[in-house]
Amino acid sequence: MKNHILFSIGSLICFIVACSSPETKSPPQQTTSIPMEVVDNGKIIFEEKCMACHGADGTAGIVNAANLQTSKLDTISVLRIVTNGKNGMSPFKDQLGTGEIEQVTNYVFALRK
Repeated sequence: MKNHILFSIGSLICFIVACSSPETKSPPQQTTSIPMEVVDNGKIIFEEKCMACHGADGTAGIVNAANLQTSKLDTISVLRIVTNGKNGMSPFKDQLGTGEIEQVTNYVFALRK
């Protein structure tokens, strides 16, 4: 009986120590994988509509076009800019459907380094 109590107390101490460890574990990072078909379609649209100013790799900066490889904009901001334009960039809401705008936005993120 005495050994059983000592074992229980030892197990409880180990459990408490393990749970109160100063090492904090972060939750697993959620990754969103963009299907290659979406990226490929976005690339086709990008090459047709965006490459003249942004360049093939997104770094051309012609007429002050943003460097897309170093851009820190989030998805919503990029979607808005592609849709509505910004500064010298024309809006694409009348030229591209919502799905195409999303595809080119995904491709823009694929250009980031």
